[in-house]
Amino acid sequence: MREISGGTGHVEPGERSSDRAVPVGSRCSPSRFCALLLGDQIGRWRRKKRRVCDRGDSHGPLLAAASAPHQDRRIHGEHGWRLQRKARPLLSGLLVVLVVSLLAVRVGAQPDLGPKHDPQPSVDPLDPERCSRASLTHRPGWTLSGSWTSDGSTLLVVDILHNQILRYSDVGRSLGTLPGVTERTIENFFPHMLRRQDDGDMVLELASGRIVALDPDGFGVRIKSDIFSEAVNGHWNVRSMFLWHPAAGDLMTISDLKDLSKADKDDDAWMSAFVRIPLASPSEFRVLKLPAAEGQSALIDDREREFYRLGNPYLTALDGRGYALRMNGNPRIYENQEGSDELMELKAYRFEGSLPDLPSFETRADVETVLAKVEESSMPVGLFGFHQRLFVVTRVAGHPNAQWQVTSIDPGTDRVLGTASIPLDASHVTVVPGPKRWAFIEKGHAYAFGDQAIESVYFVPASRFEGELSGDVCK
Repeated sequence: MREISGGTGHVEPGERSSDRAVPVGSRCSPSRFCALLLGDQIGRWRRKKRRVCDRGDSHGPLLAAASAPHQDRRIHGEHGWRLQRKARPLLSGLLVVLVVSLLAVRVGAQPDLGPKHDPQPSVDPLDPERCSRASLTHRPGWTLSGSWTSDGSTLLVVDILHNQILRYSDVGRSLGTLPGVTERTIENFFPHMLRRQDDGDMVLELASGRIVALDPDGFGVRIKSDIFSEAVNGHWNVRSMFLWHPAAGDLMTISDLKDLSKADKDDDAWMSAFVRIPLASPSEFRVLKLPAAEGQSALIDDREREFYRLGNPYLTALDGRGYALRMNGNPRIYENQEGSDELMELKAYRFEGSLPDLPSFETRADVETVLAKVEESSMPVGLFGFHQRLFVVTRVAGHPNAQWQVTSIDPGTDRVLGTASIPLDASHVTVVPGPKRWAFIEKGHAYAFGDQAIESVYFVPASRFEGELSGDVCK
């Protein structure tokens, strides 16, 4: 029986950790690590060959789990010792500040011994045409996605742990959250994934398959679709969206589908596939397939499915064309034209390394093990569309630190336009392409669910991704 779960990728805490529980009666939610939420219940399900989430059970996704008011007391539970450890340096620091303040008062009382020199005025360190690292002044607790506003001035980051969308300037300074009414609307439905459409609007995924459109600045909210309720075509129902990306009014997704004419425990009742869902009419979704001449199935097996649960963005779009980076065998890119149900392989790009065998995801205790396996492996971690190009970001395992690369592909000519390195200081990364800059949100080792540092963002001018790539993208 197949469990409906979503991306687990890159666990990160902000100022605190949280063990958020799932509200009773919630439905399976897209793109999330449902298995980690269910704990012992999933442990029992994993003994089945196929795994599902039943709609009537308590199945909220781990990445956007709801927190009842009384559950806030659990924050210092499983990882309280780590928080306490972090608090000790804070107390020491306060003592140091107190001592320095007393000394400053004493020095201030001394007679004037000569002219004083004013310190140099602070200078904005971010040159628009230069790569730059900035410390985040308000750290997200756990994030997998974000988007830039249409003018490239503001970076929006989904903080899944605290049910917020955080705003940052193009130098990493906190601008708070969304305006009050919009923020309250979004918080009540647990935001998870944010992507930008070709027309400038943003698309936000909320809990339980709800899709919301935001205006280009992220302020106006328009409810679009309730995918899990509306996406019923014949006897097939879309029950999850591990990953998705908007494409010309559609969503291209990686989903589990349920045959409503069969029992949940029937192995033949479930399949995982690439799906294209019209937002205006979700019931007209299409399951994408490979051309018959290729003699291969486009269905997703259990091993490939595990990679899509990491939350890495393996789907993107350009002018209505959807693209998928398949994580089986030697990863390669497939294109889906608007109005078509076929996936056509791009021949130029292929990752030649071996993908790791990921440990199974059963409980929250597995997070560190799964992501530690990713940290010791070389593998693609994202596919992005930008200015009629495709870009694959790859982590290359190294000691003590991973190396990061970006490969440019022209899908029109099916040609690779070079590979460059990116000087990141991270164990994991969330990439947000923008009209002026790309943001690489640097994330540390995941010790557990909700226990990973997100302290900095590395900005790379968008102009650095033009032309053919080579060497260091920032030199």
